[in-house]
Parts: sequence; structure tokens; C-alpha cells
Amino acid sequence: MREALQATGDAKLVEHTENDDDWGDGGDGSGSNMLGRLLMELRDTAR
Repeated sequence: MREALQATGDAKLVEHTENDDDWGDGGDGSGSNMLGRLLMELRDTAR
């Protein structure tokens, strides 16, 4: 998983889904995107 996350570079990671405003972006960017945020934090920690 570390290699896959590092391969994303500095890209913003977004869980784009319409049916989840907490873990995803709600489909329109208004959600919390917690999954994306956690993955970016993990990526930064693994560097």
C-alpha cells in the first residue's frame, strides 16, 4: 500500500461518491472526504 500511495505524489486524494458525505465527497465536493484525508496523512507519514 505504501508504494501505491507514494506513486500518487502530492495529488489530492478524493473518495468521490454520491452516497457518503462523511468518508467521501458527497459527489459534489461538499462532503468531508475523510477517507481521502486519512490516505493523504498516511502517505505523508510513510515518506
